[in-house]
Amino acid sequence: MSEESIKVDKNLYEVLTHEGLESAIQFAQTRLTDEFSKKRLEINLELQEFIVKSAWQEVKSLTQTLRKFSLPPDLVKLFEIDSKKDVKRFAENDLVIKDSDFVKLILNAETFGFHHQRMHKEFIPEDLKTFDPREIAKVDPQTKQFTKEGKKAVTKITQIFKQRKQLSVHWFQFGFEWHCFFFDGGDLLGNHWVGGDHIHYVSHLWGLSSEEVWNGFQERGYSPSKAHIKYIHNMRER
Repeated sequence: MSEESIKVDKNLYEVLTHEGLESAIQFAQTRLTDEFSKKRLEINLELQEFIVKSAWQEVKSLTQTLRKFSLPPDLVKLFEIDSKKDVKRFAENDLVIKDSDFVKLILNAETFGFHHQRMHKEFIPEDLKTFDPREIAKVDPQTKQFTKEGKKAVTKITQIFKQRKQLSVHWFQFGFEWHCFFFDGGDLLGNHWVGGDHIHYVSHLWGLSSEEVWNGFQERGYSPSKAHIKYIHNMRER
């Protein structure tokens, strides 16, 4: 996308797309400060607060515009709904996210107005960790069959694949607003939700502490109140 394709501030757009979100906010603040200085206005605390708020709003407005021209309308709508009740109803009944659009959101997070963080965790039951994986190579030289130790190792490895949980968390934040998508293999390839393959979503609208939610994912089994979103991907074909 070029800045000529939509009506945006060219200079701010260039800073945002080439240097990132923080640089864009700083650029907007500096420009406003210079404008007031040229008018010979004293940059007191009250005016400084106004400059900061105005700069954030300017960058937010630009990134919202860029989302509308780059992401599907329904995904844009998810970020703009301002009540938990409406988000859950929309997410679970109307919204469908394609993996290609989700990747686009992740790769261009700052351009769309978000600081992006990711977390990938693998949880394995403790009793399945206490074995030497090299034992799987123990084979009786005469029968060419696994030894007793080798069979135990194979059994444990099989159980690991059955019982482990691989969790992915993607966090998008701008100021106090945050949006969190999370899922595991059972969500993408399971059948425990009536809508089929899905990812989970929770945001600042839930009234939860961002620190509590982020840190909660460090523990197996943590799952905050959330909305389910139908997810289209090609993992089943692969």
